[in-house]
Amino acid sequence: MARYHYYGVKGDYAWKLALDNKLRSTNINHVPRLMRESDQVWYQGPRGGVQLIRGAYWNYWTTYLRQDSEKMKQFVWVKLQARQLQQS
Repeated sequence: MARYHYYGVKGDYAWKLALDNKLRSTNINHVPRLMRESDQVWYQGPRGGVQLIRGAYWNYWTTYLRQDSEKMKQFVWVKLQARQLQQS
């Protein structure tokens, strides 16, 4: 089964959450706590593509990061530092 990974950053803390389905809700009350409370949220799909879906604002329809090496460096740091969260 495909897994969808979300990584959130708040200050010096990083968390990750693995879900069976990709989140499609844009209602802030219906998304996991990791996404509501993080300053930045990264999404990694089942084939390894990475999107920054929350930076200064929510943007669920971003393109995959391909050539922005600075953002990819940030994502790799977040992925290595992240602690696992249970789905909530």
